[in-house]
Amino acid sequence: MRLTKDKRLMLIEVPETRNTWIWDCLSEELIDRNDMDEYEKNFGQFGIINPNGKRRADWPNHSRNVDISHACKLERGSYEKVAIIRNPWERYIGLYELLKILPNHAMHKMTNNWTFENFIINLAIGTCSFDLVPQINFLYDKHGRLDIDYLFRFEDTHNIKDFFVKNGYNFKNISLTSK
Repeated sequence: MRLTKDKRLMLIEVPETRNTWIWDCLSEELIDRNDMDEYEKNFGQFGIINPNGKRRADWPNHSRNVDISHACKLERGSYEKVAIIRNPWERYIGLYELLKILPNHAMHKMTNNWTFENFIINLAIGTCSFDLVPQINFLYDKHGRLDIDYLFRFEDTHNIKDFFVKNGYNFKNISLTSK
């Protein structure tokens, strides 16, 4: 999750949906994720503690909207939520390929031993880390409502850029590096 410096927009970051590209394009407009005080409220919940029990130095990259709605100290209506979604099959193909090359990810060893079909079966039965759950799990708030003001498709990079530029943000022209 990232927040613009003017605190008007919050980017809800669904894994494997162009987040790094947006962070890079909006780098001058976003609050540094190490500045936890902008967000922190109910510290110690919602994945803010590392598995080793130590406090995180930053807000987790991919936070679910429900966790943010519980933990963020900003008034929920004071900012608008922006999210990007991706064709689920393309997203899972991308995640499958990514996990095979990320040795530090909790799913790396298992994924290396699975075919794509085994990967999908294991996701369906719940054998997965939180970042592999369906995208919808990242979009609901603490009341179970789809609480996103602006929703973009992964492929619509032009509309994403236009949205931020029209809202007065400096959106750098950076090439996409992911498929």
